[in-house]
Amino acid sequence: MVFGAGTDVGKTIICAGLSMAALHANRRVCYIKPVQTGSLDEYFIQLYCNPRGISDIFVRTLHHWKINAAAHVANKAQRKSGAPISDQDLLSGIQREMKAFAEIEADVPAKQRKKPFIVVETAGGVLSPGPNRTLQADVYRSLRLPVVLVADGRLGGISATLTSFESLRLRGYTVHAIVLIAQDPNDTLGNSATIQAHLDAIYQPIPGDVHTGNAEMTSSAAFTSPRWSLQRSPRVFTLSPIPNDRNQLLHNWFHQNMATFLDVFHHVHQSEEEELRSYVEMHREGLKKVWWPFTNYYKVRPEDVGFIESAHGDHYRVITYPAAAHAKPPHASHASRSSHASPADAQLQPTASAAPVASPGGVNVTEESKKAVFVSAFDGSASWWTQAVGHGHVDLAAALAEAAGRYGHVLFPRHLHAPAVQLARYLTEKGPGKDWADRVFFSENESSAVEVALKMAFRLAQQRRGAAADHKSMMVLSQRGAFHGDSVRAMNLVTHAVAAGAAPHHTDTQHPWYDGGHAVSIATPCVAFQNGVLQLQVEDLQDAAITALVREATDGDEDGAAASATVGGPVDASLATSPAQFLPPLQAHHAPHSAQGSFHSTAELFDLAQRLKTPLATQYARYIGDVLRRMPREVAVLAIEPLLIATGGMRFVDPLFQHLLVSLARQPPHGLVVLCDETVTGLYRLGPVAAADWLQQRPDVACYAKMLTGGYVPLAVTLASEEVFAAFYPHIDGDARAASAATVATAASAASAASAVHPPLLMHGHSFSASPVACTAALETLRLLENSPRLESHQTTRVADGAGAADAVPVESRVMAAAFGDEDLRAVSKLPGVRSAMSLGSVLSIHLHASGGPATSSTGSPALTVIRLLRQERVFARHVGTHSVCLMVTPVTADYDQQRLLRVLRRALTKAFYANRATAAADVDEGDTQATGGVEAAGGGASAADDAVVAPTNFSPAAFHTPL
Repeated sequence: MVFGAGTDVGKTIICAGLSMAALHANRRVCYIKPVQTGSLDEYFIQLYCNPRGISDIFVRTLHHWKINAAAHVANKAQRKSGAPISDQDLLSGIQREMKAFAEIEADVPAKQRKKPFIVVETAGGVLSPGPNRTLQADVYRSLRLPVVLVADGRLGGISATLTSFESLRLRGYTVHAIVLIAQDPNDTLGNSATIQAHLDAIYQPIPGDVHTGNAEMTSSAAFTSPRWSLQRSPRVFTLSPIPNDRNQLLHNWFHQNMATFLDVFHHVHQSEEEELRSYVEMHREGLKKVWWPFTNYYKVRPEDVGFIESAHGDHYRVITYPAAAHAKPPHASHASRSSHASPADAQLQPTASAAPVASPGGVNVTEESKKAVFVSAFDGSASWWTQAVGHGHVDLAAALAEAAGRYGHVLFPRHLHAPAVQLARYLTEKGPGKDWADRVFFSENESSAVEVALKMAFRLAQQRRGAAADHKSMMVLSQRGAFHGDSVRAMNLVTHAVAAGAAPHHTDTQHPWYDGGHAVSIATPCVAFQNGVLQLQVEDLQDAAITALVREATDGDEDGAAASATVGGPVDASLATSPAQFLPPLQAHHAPHSAQGSFHSTAELFDLAQRLKTPLATQYARYIGDVLRRMPREVAVLAIEPLLIATGGMRFVDPLFQHLLVSLARQPPHGLVVLCDETVTGLYRLGPVAAADWLQQRPDVACYAKMLTGGYVPLAVTLASEEVFAAFYPHIDGDARAASAATVATAASAASAASAVHPPLLMHGHSFSASPVACTAALETLRLLENSPRLESHQTTRVADGAGAADAVPVESRVMAAAFGDEDLRAVSKLPGVRSAMSLGSVLSIHLHASGGPATSSTGSPALTVIRLLRQERVFARHVGTHSVCLMVTPVTADYDQQRLLRVLRRALTKAFYANRATAAADVDEGDTQATGGVEAAGGGASAADDAVVAPTNFSPAAFHTPL
């Protein structure tokens, strides 16, 4: 892709010279001009590259306006006479032309085939607006073609060129070459030398990083050359001045500068090849150097590991290898790398390690690098649940760069800076802490935020209980199966079996040394669509007590309906009403849409004002009350994940149950401190800015992370009320001190008297607390989310804590539109192998039947099989356990991507449960509940209409992204 540092710098001339050089190198050329106003540049290309009309060059202008104006002005004028051009129209047109060009080459007899070379010329400068006012550097970013930047050789051109280069660099482009047309034969302005010197200083090699030419070059040396940065210094090329007489033809000028054009052409081509070879070497080296989380290394094969070259929007750009490259004998390898390789041929197959081959450029060359191709894959896990606005968002990148340039990192204790104060103000006054939180504590990750919250909650509980508190032994009441982090203290929020890593199919534990995890748990009823009906999922509870209560409530409704349940597992002896009891499978008929066991819609599910009137609410309260009465007196804190038990199985909890749980746990004599872990569920992930809003409850402390910075840099926060802060610093005056004065006075004891001399400090902190860069990323992410067109007004009926439906009042809030609607979920729940499906916000959770189809025989796990089949369709999702698949998008994922995701899911499930052939999936341990497994390119089964366009590595440009 050819960008210019401004208008009238010679972009079309450079495109013509590059095309002529490619033809000279026996390439077949395609010139694409996406946007053109005024006279057509394609005539110039034809004049100098194909004067006789017989050269191997194809010239395409996609959108042309005759008026001589900026593209957005011309496009606006067209609104009166026809449909305007959208950004997606522009991208689709380029992709369509590139694919058509590849298909033309595929039809050529093998002996006459030539390597393709594509030149895409932009309009105006790097930041000139496109037809839809979007800056064209942003419009074309998803393609991520290698860039040649045409510099400005005039006076003042250094600034314009370097500014353009920095704009491209900020957006993640790779600029391989900068071409400048000199203003005089001696280039007395010195633009070229100054630009090159500046770039060389930016990309100065790490000492010892440059290859010295030693023939015995090691793998490590190959890994570090090119250097550790994402690209090497672009090379500046200088062309002689254009003749002053603009009416003079340029044939002689092109002839005089052809050697330079050939140098540019070969430099770009070699840079792309060396970059790909370095990625292949990094792939090998990384297998020896990195340590992945939640991964069973015994089951990892090198060919199962993907290398993500870049990412943009909802897509990864991943390096993989066509199957044909491995299936054909050595003499056919060249044909397998030809430009007509199709997505259907691309399957990752095991390969033997190829011996490195030394190249003249000094970079190790492997056979794998010759076979590798780039493919576009959909990020179906939102990059471990962190993405909020998509990868490579230019506004976020600019905000991060600004904060890094202004602050770097600065000391936080006893200091303040604007990003931290602004973020704290948003979180407490407008964000998830509105109406209840007063203080924000900054940390770095989810586990740390939970540990901070625990210290706060225990201190508040100690303050509330006063002399009666057991300071040495405090416990947590948590939801069964929940998991709140990997650090040791966070592991204490769950039972010992969960914290130690026990699983039904393991005879030992992951952490046999761990003696914590002394929390007590409460079984929570879940909700999901089953066979098209939204209903309670009591069969997952494995708890006879609550199952019996739900059965009693649903059996007694006026329609005589009962919630279907299948319970056969052991009961948790810690809190079950009948610890030794087993409940046989229930076969009661479940009438559709009863008032107790099923619901017409998710809207009905969240109508707490009406549901609090039902017998089910009474039975929930009875069960919760029984648990609270019998729990150990050391239990001081209630910890919940609002609505979604994430890592514990991606199970959606009945909001009525959690509403009552929080309400009753707070009441005397229990008085539990309420901790909401929203590191996964908060910040619009499930719809509202705080998932607890669905419950119509307010916590005492709450944790937020993951989406907080848009998934760009680590940051976590723990929000607390002023009462929590006062528990540590009771003698500090504050606006909210009066509310907690009585509590503080009541808590006076020997321990609190001693604290007057040695006040209790919150002993927790990180070197990077409140990083200005991370806080700025959070502010920008929240700004983008707040301005999202998907953020809708939502009417609900709020009930006061402990109040009945008569006390409900209407409340209007803002909720992010759901990615998957009720009708989508009804359809998914009826797909082959699906036991249940549920979604809120941008999360889709699917639970599969235990017995899979023939395709699951190689893994023994339906979830693993489905995950691998999704990867074959270029969707990278995650499994949670052996029977749960989670798909997660961002709140701004396009509608067409969401719908195609459902189509791909339907094909994967059909293959997994109905196919008569076994999958070629890798053997991954079932217990690896967090492993992403390997990367597989698109394989059989995808329809031609759904296949993404793939450009082989010897394509120039190498590859590009397409929408899912």
